[in-house]
Amino acid sequence: MRLPPDELRRPVTGVALAATLGIPNETVRRKVKGLIEQGLLVRVDGGLIVPTQVMASEKMTRLTRASFLNLRRLFIQLRRIGVDLSDDGAELEAAVA
Repeated sequence: MRLPPDELRRPVTGVALAATLGIPNETVRRKVKGLIEQGLLVRVDGGLIVPTQVMASEKMTRLTRASFLNLRRLFIQLRRIGVDLSDDGAELEAAVA
């Protein structure tokens, strides 16, 4: 799989992250600082990105695969209990409410 180069990644701001995640800006600031120190995030014009080098790492590949498999198991279990995943999502939303 080919990943887009860093220059094509769309940066996100800390404020946008906080709003999207519904958490305080200060929490995002602290977490972002740690991720930058670990080399998992970099600051670029316009915000923050996860560099291609990080996305292509063996660790990230393993984590992505594990997440995919867990999500797949979730959908299989939902189907087994009768949740119809082909509709507009209302039934799924009601099932997890």
